[in-house]
Amino acid sequence: MENNNGINEIGNNDGASINGGNTDGNGGANASNKRIKIEEILTPDEVKYIFELLDKLLWESGWTEGVCKRAQEIRESHDEDTDVYLDVLAFANTSIPRSVHLELARQIHNVLSSRHQS
Repeated sequence: MENNNGINEIGNNDGASINGGNTDGNGGANASNKRIKIEEILTPDEVKYIFELLDKLLWESGWTEGVCKRAQEIRESHDEDTDVYLDVLAFANTSIPRSVHLELARQIHNVLSSRHQS
């Protein structure tokens, strides 16, 4: 099962990005302008590793099954002509467990730190 379930802030191999930190002192007004392409910080093998880990974590947490079930419920509550993609995407993006975010951040940190130990 492909898992880029709308998680484009983390990225994929076609130029997706990670939100950068805001250091301009304006309370975050320009935060959306600060993006880093994932390819600028991770190698293709590292990106593959992170996405495999993401798939695994989401599956183990029950998120994947939960999103599929909720997507079906959303589809059933609309008529056949209604595009429910954005509703499903919104649910998917807001329902990722915090523990998954934290584990991904830890693993990305480990990947980047391991470069300095070599």
